[in-house]
Amino acid sequence: LHWDDNGQCAWIITTASQVAAKKADDITDSGWKHFAPYYVGHLLLNSRQPTVTHIVSRGGCHFKLPAIEPAVVNFQLEAMTKLISLAYREPVAMHLDLARTYLKTMSKEGDEAAAEAAAYEYYEVGTSQRKPLVETAQYCARTAATFNEIREQRYFKAFIDTIYRPMFEFVEKQGGKKS
Repeated sequence: LHWDDNGQCAWIITTASQVAAKKADDITDSGWKHFAPYYVGHLLLNSRQPTVTHIVSRGGCHFKLPAIEPAVVNFQLEAMTKLISLAYREPVAMHLDLARTYLKTMSKEGDEAAAEAAAYEYYEVGTSQRKPLVETAQYCARTAATFNEIREQRYFKAFIDTIYRPMFEFVEKQGGKKS
């Protein structure tokens, strides 16, 4: 952590992980798994004092995340804590990439059926370049053999709306662009 002359706190992160491709303007699909823990850290730091986060990743990509209002931070952290505590009591087959696929499709098409179809394809079918998530995410595969089993879990939408959507929207609207 660093402070400027005005007392503004900044968290400077350097990582060998590739958060964005050299020619990408924002976080790539594969970069989210590296970014997500930093977002949680950003929330935690902002719960104590306004903090700007700078993420410098492989290839010279620099993302600047602005400070977040305390009320927003506290709401998100409380909601995350509740959901994560539920996941300790019963298995919840949720994965960042699955949520990202679902939310990207909802954003583009505004149709829940299309979002569920895209998530199904991602989880069970895959592509010629990527195995289905059910084959690569062991925790998910142990708790849900099909996407329908995930979708029918009572906390499916809660995880998407409470944990993943705020992170993706924050990056989309307030920061996360390469500078």
